[in-house]
Amino acid sequence: MGVKWLLRMLPLLSLLVATNSMAVEIHGRSSTQFLWFNDIFTNKAQDEIAQYLQIRITNIDKAGKFSIYGYGRGSQDLTN
Repeated sequence: MGVKWLLRMLPLLSLLVATNSMAVEIHGRSSTQFLWFNDIFTNKAQDEIAQYLQIRITNIDKAGKFSIYGYGRGSQDLTN
C-alpha cells in the first residue's frame, strides 16, 4: 500500500487543490535588437545586442484591482 498508493493519490490530490485556486493571467512580450554604428569619438564600428522583456500579471485578486507590471532591458556590447 505504501509508495504505490501515494503515487496514485498525488494526481487526485492535485486536482482537488486546483479547484479552489483562482486563475491569474500572465502576459509577456520579448524582443531582441541588434545595433551597429560608428562611435563618433573613435570612429570605430560598435556592435551591441539588447533584449527587452515586458511582463503583465493581472486578475490576482477577486475584484481585479491588483496587478503587477514589469519592464526590463539587458544589453551587451559585442566589440569590447
